[in-house]
Amino acid sequence: MRVLVTGGAGFIGSHLTERLLGLGHRVTCVDNLSTSSLENIRHLLPSDGFSFVRRDVKEGLPSVECDVIYHLAARPSPVEYMTHPVETLKTNILGGLHVMEFARKRGCSVIFASSSEVYGSPDVFPTPEVYRGFVNPVGVRSCYDEGKRCVEALCAAYHRKYGVRSAILRIFNSVLPDQPVAVFNDGEFHLTEIGEYARTLRTKGGATQVFAPAFDPRTRKVDLYEVSAFIEHPYIGDVYTIETTYGRKVTVTGDHSVFTIDDSGEPVPVPARQLRVGDYVAVPARLPAIERDVQELNIGKELMRRLPDDELWCFAVSFPRLAEVIHERRGEIYRTLLASGRFHAKEKRSLWGRVCSYRKSASLPLYVVKRLGISIPPDATIRTYRGGRGRPMPNRIRVTNDLLWLIGLYLAEGSEIRIPKKDYGITISSNKDYLARAGLILERIFNAHVVTQKATKGKAPTIYAHSKLLYFVFDRIFNVLKKRVPAWVFQLPLRELKYILKGYCDGDGTHGGKSVGKILEFNTSSEGLALDITMLLLRFGVMAMVKRYDATFKRVYGDRRFAFFRISVRGLSTYNVLEWDKGVSQRLRMRRTGDIVWVRVRRITRRRMCTFVYDFSVFPVENFVAGWAVFCHNTYGPRMRIGDGRVIPTFICQALRGEPLTIHGDGEQTRSFCYISDLIDGMVRLMDVDSDLLVLNLGNP
Repeated sequence: MRVLVTGGAGFIGSHLTERLLGLGHRVTCVDNLSTSSLENIRHLLPSDGFSFVRRDVKEGLPSVECDVIYHLAARPSPVEYMTHPVETLKTNILGGLHVMEFARKRGCSVIFASSSEVYGSPDVFPTPEVYRGFVNPVGVRSCYDEGKRCVEALCAAYHRKYGVRSAILRIFNSVLPDQPVAVFNDGEFHLTEIGEYARTLRTKGGATQVFAPAFDPRTRKVDLYEVSAFIEHPYIGDVYTIETTYGRKVTVTGDHSVFTIDDSGEPVPVPARQLRVGDYVAVPARLPAIERDVQELNIGKELMRRLPDDELWCFAVSFPRLAEVIHERRGEIYRTLLASGRFHAKEKRSLWGRVCSYRKSASLPLYVVKRLGISIPPDATIRTYRGGRGRPMPNRIRVTNDLLWLIGLYLAEGSEIRIPKKDYGITISSNKDYLARAGLILERIFNAHVVTQKATKGKAPTIYAHSKLLYFVFDRIFNVLKKRVPAWVFQLPLRELKYILKGYCDGDGTHGGKSVGKILEFNTSSEGLALDITMLLLRFGVMAMVKRYDATFKRVYGDRRFAFFRISVRGLSTYNVLEWDKGVSQRLRMRRTGDIVWVRVRRITRRRMCTFVYDFSVFPVENFVAGWAVFCHNTYGPRMRIGDGRVIPTFICQALRGEPLTIHGDGEQTRSFCYISDLIDGMVRLMDVDSDLLVLNLGNP
């Protein structure tokens, strides 16, 4: 076809022109370059079938033959239309009039790029095409909004009077809040619900750098890419839960895309509402990570960093020279105790005696150590300060392979002992040989007192380590009492991470029988931990199948059913986890291209929801991992003008400069965004739509 594109050198126009040429159409680009750039189309100038005419649409269109007009010429920048309101109106109204007259005389059709601004400030989300708007015809934005509405009226009038075929696109600028995402926020791994991640960003004031695993559409290789935008907006409408083979699933809005495979083997984004059972969708075969090697821990330093001040009184530090330090700084210690607000009037009279007792025992509460900035040497010990002296623990803990194995075993078979103000500790139930090894590690590394209970009827052998300090180490430093794999574990180098998996497998994995050497299984009653193990396996390039089962324990709970999850791995070149860091291959029953595995859709469930939804922009690949490890696709993109007042370039530039983000109005307004390639897809497909006067929202979530 012969296509004329007004505003063809602008942000959207240049991408549209490029796509049309690639499809074999002949394109004439008309632009006055007042708010656009010749650089956007310079690479197209030598192309056959392309011509550029520099002209202002207010003065008319060039005399060329065409079948379709894409009318995009406008001043879309808030900076432009607030500075030049009359010019903005003229560009819209006079330019629109010239376009419609041109189409009437030559018998061509018109596709007009209108805007969601014609709705004003809608109170309906998502906004349907039949919505009449909530507008302000004399507001500061009205020169742009009313200009777009005027051209829509011209399209309707020219259709009714002259039969000019027109399509009006109202261009709008996702993943549900409970869907897990995998990102690295300022170098720290997060595998968490995207809504919770958004709350974390708001609480901590954003992030300097965020990276997400994504695949390169050209090479199909998964790598870490920087996230250029994180979007949150309200949504009312249908959502789709997509469940696949291998136990993968994700819940997205109907317009949010996942990747399917076309006839040539290319990954293609398809909106969730268009998916069908039996289709194939893309999931990762491996997940890269920003690795962090943890060699040793300073227990006192970590507790002071992680605990609130009132809990620091629970622990005390000791080291050989501390008595001398206390004597030298006795005045500061006294004033610190006095200012702490912890002691009653009668107790304050005896504070000097307390300082003397500190010197005599050569120990000091961590609260005081933190307040005075006293350095804790490697040979120090830490003990419980209140509720009994307890056994001292070395302040310096080396993170050995044995310790990593113990943490893996605890994740599989451990539990906490917690009776506030009475008893704290950890307990592990497992095979007696594994328990013997675990007990020795606890005694050797933590100087813990371990008690063993032999197996009894209906109860496996168990070890107990009663220690408030040990409890806090496992809870606040190792962060494993919640029975989720913590970020620091996920980021370990593979040569160390394998010991975590080995410990878990020894605790709750495949131990014997005919399946040894044919299948590897990890079991858990926690859905979150099942997701964590699945992601950990992907660190090694091992893809697991996840299944949920329901079990009953009739002797204890009657017919009550309990969910548990089995993570199974087959087709490995070796089932010895301790060899995986040297390389492991896997034969899969599903098709694989690069780092993408194509799994079949088993079930699609649709329901209505009113919630916030979220999206990442990961330039230039525009995909990320969400849900149970499913690749998701995400009008913003390259060639947006810096400093033109639109929200994406404005927010990004302000963030990069470390400036506060500019929020207009009361801060309650919302916007959703569509990536430029998706927008162009919709615009190009309209050429094949058989309709005399079509009004269509494009990019409305």
